[in-house]
Amino acid sequence: MNYKFDINTSERTIKITNIDSDNLEVHFIDYDKNRGIYKCGLNQQMWGLANIPTDTKICYVYINNNNLSFSVYKITISDESYSIDKIDKIKNFNFNNPFVFVGGHTGGGTSIVVKALRTLGLYFGDDCGNIKNRKPHESIAIKLWVYSLSDDLTIHQEKKKFLDIIGVYKYLENEINCFKVPGNDTNNVSNKIIKLCNIIPNIKLLSVVRKQNNFYTTNEGKVFNTKSEDKVLLEQLFMLEGAPIFHVDFYKFFTDYNYFNKVLKYIGYPDLLQNQEQLEFIKQKISFDERVLK
Repeated sequence: MNYKFDINTSERTIKITNIDSDNLEVHFIDYDKNRGIYKCGLNQQMWGLANIPTDTKICYVYINNNNLSFSVYKITISDESYSIDKIDKIKNFNFNNPFVFVGGHTGGGTSIVVKALRTLGLYFGDDCGNIKNRKPHESIAIKLWVYSLSDDLTIHQEKKKFLDIIGVYKYLENEINCFKVPGNDTNNVSNKIIKLCNIIPNIKLLSVVRKQNNFYTTNEGKVFNTKSEDKVLLEQLFMLEGAPIFHVDFYKFFTDYNYFNKVLKYIGYPDLLQNQEQLEFIKQKISFDERVLK
C-alpha cells in the first residue's frame, strides 16, 4: 500500500504532512554531516516542520510508514531553491551478499573504530558521511532499517523494507561492504541482531567492547559511562545465532598493530599494517584522544 503524504519546502524549512497513514515516523538528516536535524511522529492529518541549518546543502528525509515500508527523498538546497528527488526502491537484491556489521554501545567507541577502518578505504555506505566528521560514520538508511526490525514482522516483510533503503547505501560489488549500528535498546538488541542475521545470512559481526573509564566528551559518552556495567555489556556481548562474531577489545585495537591486523584478517581486508608506526599514523589521522584509553 502506498501511503499519501505531502512534502513542501520554503525558506529553509521542510514540511511533511501525513494525509492518510495511521502513523509516520519521519527523520530529517544532513547527508554530508551524517547528523540528524529533526525527527517526529505523525498521525493522520498531522504535520512536522524541520528548520534546515544554513550550512546544510543536502537533506535526506526518511519516512517510515507504519513500520511496513520506507520512503526516502533527497532534497538539495541551493540558496532558496529546492530540488526533491525520490530514491527508487531496489527491485532485486541478493540477500546472500556478504556484509560486515559493527555494533556496540552508543558512546562506547564504535565511531572511532569505524573511522580508523575508513582511513584504510573500507566502505561503510554512500550515506555514512564525510570521513572528516568526528562521528558517527554510519549508514543512516541501514541504521533506521535495523532499528525498525520487529518481532511482529516476517522475514519477507523486513526484506521488503530493506529494498526501500538499500539504494541510499549503494552496495558495492567486489568490495567489503560494512555498516555500523550501535545498540539503542538493551532489552531488544539481541533479538534485532538475530533477526538481522536471518535476513542477511552471509554476515560477519564486530562488536566493540570498551570498558567504562569516566572520560567522555559527548552526551553519548556520558550515557555510556554512567550506565550500569551489566546493561552496557548486554549491548556489547549480545546473543547471536549461527553467525560469526569478533568481540573487538577497544584498548588492544588502538595499542597493538598485531591485534589491529587480527580484525582486518577477520573481515577479509588484505592490506595489513606492517608495524606499530602505521597504527600510530592512523590514530594521528583520526585525531585519536589517548585519554579514552586510561
